[in-house]
Amino acid sequence: MTYFMAGTQLAGVERLMREGGNCCSENHLRDQAAAGFFLTRISRKAADTYEEQLEQLKGRIPDKEFGCRMDEMIRAVNLKQEIYHNENHKRHFELLKEYPGLVPLREKPAYAAGLFLLSADEKLWKASRDAVTPKEIHFLDIHMEGAGIDGYVLFHMARDFYYGTDFVKLSDLNDEELVEESIFRLIIHAGLIRELGLHNIPPCRGSGTSEEKTTVRKTGS
Repeated sequence: MTYFMAGTQLAGVERLMREGGNCCSENHLRDQAAAGFFLTRISRKAADTYEEQLEQLKGRIPDKEFGCRMDEMIRAVNLKQEIYHNENHKRHFELLKEYPGLVPLREKPAYAAGLFLLSADEKLWKASRDAVTPKEIHFLDIHMEGAGIDGYVLFHMARDFYYGTDFVKLSDLNDEELVEESIFRLIIHAGLIRELGLHNIPPCRGSGTSEEKTTVRKTGS
């Protein structure tokens, strides 16, 4: 089990939140890097719909707790059909997509996935934006003081997607106290960006829009 807040003032709070949980460290699957499920040399085609893409992901990670979280995400997508954390996240990322100098955002899935997560949390983005250049993201220059647990989770997951590292485990994603539902959905969507590319995410069923705009909306909304 990964402790994100180790060495900070929130370390004790995090430990209390997770005390007594079943981390299943002996379980090989749950001890695998979360990012690793999206990093593969095998080319995977995008599904016809966003929901089908989520079902495919659920099918290739045969873990009961993860499957339950994916079921919740699929239901949420069917109801809300919006992948951004909030309006600030949407504004930040849409502006980044329109910036002509950020070529890697369109051409490098690792860069796009990392930026999607870093821009999701206001405090995290404030700490991160100066570390983002048109060529790369300088994670070592991001200082996380005061970011909170959500910010730490998003930061470490963004770094794992960017570098292919293994800080966040599947058992961490399964922990609902550590990774609440909206953060889980952001991580999964970023994983699909990392796996398929920003412009290859399929549209939501019946949405009539493509993920080329990085949003999944109901028709007419």
